[in-house]
Amino acid sequence: MLVVHNEKILDFIKYRYSLEDIQRLSAFLSENDVLSFPRLENGLFPAALVSNETEYTGYANVWLRDNVYLAYSHYIIGQTAIAVKNIQTLMNYFQKFQRRFINIIQGRVNPEKIMERPHIRFEGRTLTEIDQVWQHAQNDALGYFLWFYCRLAREKYIQLSPHCLETIALFPLYFQAISYWQDEDSGHWEETRKIEASSIGVVVAGLRELKRLLIETEINLTAENRRITPAFLADLIEIGEQALYRILPAECLLPVAQARSYDAALLFLIYPLQVVETNIADQILNNVIVHLQGDYGIRRYLGDSF
Repeated sequence: MLVVHNEKILDFIKYRYSLEDIQRLSAFLSENDVLSFPRLENGLFPAALVSNETEYTGYANVWLRDNVYLAYSHYIIGQTAIAVKNIQTLMNYFQKFQRRFINIIQGRVNPEKIMERPHIRFEGRTLTEIDQVWQHAQNDALGYFLWFYCRLAREKYIQLSPHCLETIALFPLYFQAISYWQDEDSGHWEETRKIEASSIGVVVAGLRELKRLLIETEINLTAENRRITPAFLADLIEIGEQALYRILPAECLLPVAQARSYDAALLFLIYPLQVVETNIADQILNNVIVHLQGDYGIRRYLGDSF
């Protein structure tokens, strides 16, 4: 039985919707700021608006993955300036903390020390790191940034300065250094570390987009005295794809204790990343519908901690 908690939306509820119905509903939601996302002056999106009473939650901070998705959503509806400002500010953040990448690339620090990895959650206003221990082993978050930044650059929305190119060049070298195709990370849900298809797939998508950028623009991409070539990226992509298809359509096979056959994070490999083949995409969709769909949405995975 359908339960409506706000009478204002009664007129918008229909069994079938015409284009005009959808336009009316969209206008109504827009007028009531339902689909507006408050952002900082620098274009970043905090996790939530907090008051003095709720500041303890930490939701005033910025999550990398969430910001890329919100930026992408604005890009899709034509609000490209909002997306570009967000992504450029994220680039400023990575430029500020290049040492996180370089230290691991050069072997100065052990990537198993999670706080030594690039931080995927930080203070958005000042672009400063947070001392709180956090699960920063999230290769998917870094992959999303690489994917969308390169896409915007390919479409000429972003001008590539030498400093930006140097920073972008660090990403594939970092993914190589941590052996992303077999690296245990905390992934989309920031939980127990394991080798996850969803994380591998996002990195593959990012590397593919970087390879397209290189080929289309013929830019010189160099970092740490190493030139990033399409051939180098092709090899890095191939080893990731091989690992990915050994796991799919599951999310994780090993270790056995962390094995997971069904996970909603795999949906992102279908859209927006378009990184999986059609038959695998169909299997992932079917698994989500059969095993994760509930009365009001879908679980992230069976036994979802939330």
